[in-house]
Amino acid sequence: MYADSAIVAQKGETKSWRRTGSSGQWLEQTFCTTCGSIVFMRAEGLTEALSVSVGCLEDLEFPAPAILHWPNRKHKWLCLEGVPLAEVS
Repeated sequence: MYADSAIVAQKGETKSWRRTGSSGQWLEQTFCTTCGSIVFMRAEGLTEALSVSVGCLEDLEFPAPAILHWPNRKHKWLCLEGVPLAEVS
């Protein structure tokens, strides 16, 4: 997650769509018009911040995840041993 002001460049064409999340607040996902991958996401509850999909960053040394949010939504094939689960509120 990054502050809007931390984003310094964006390459390629994107489009966005908005939906209502399980909380009742909106989520806006922005995707690449060429491949369809989600590039980043904004949420009504996260003002002036966005969540960038790590695969869209050009840094091959990007650190591994430090915490897993929504573990019940994780694909069964995804192995993240040793990554702590976020506390559910």
